[in-house]
Amino acid sequence: MHTGKQSLQSFQPASAVEVEVVRLSPGDVFGEAELVSDAATPFKVKALTRTAVYEIAKSDLAGLLQGKPAVASELLQVLARRQSIVEERREHEASQHDGNDDVMSCLTERFKQLPGIE
Repeated sequence: MHTGKQSLQSFQPASAVEVEVVRLSPGDVFGEAELVSDAATPFKVKALTRTAVYEIAKSDLAGLLQGKPAVASELLQVLARRQSIVEERREHEASQHDGNDDVMSCLTERFKQLPGIE
């Protein structure tokens, strides 16, 4: 990204919402997962301000990574950090939304405690 601010977001199934994984600033990259594999990204990018980005074709990136191993190493570190953040958030979401903490279960139990309701 050349200018602006963006939010890299991930869908959290437990809460059914998009949560910010990381805030992107000038110099940051996104979309790297699709360039280094055929897998679709698990992220959504949302512009928070007016932004300008550069697009690199997969074929161009391959040559760059072969010629500059330090760039390849940095890109892998970015991928690993983002994956780690996503996994931590999913684990946290899962621990917050187990069967006992489910909103509907909680409400049902509270209604049962009202006089005359079983």
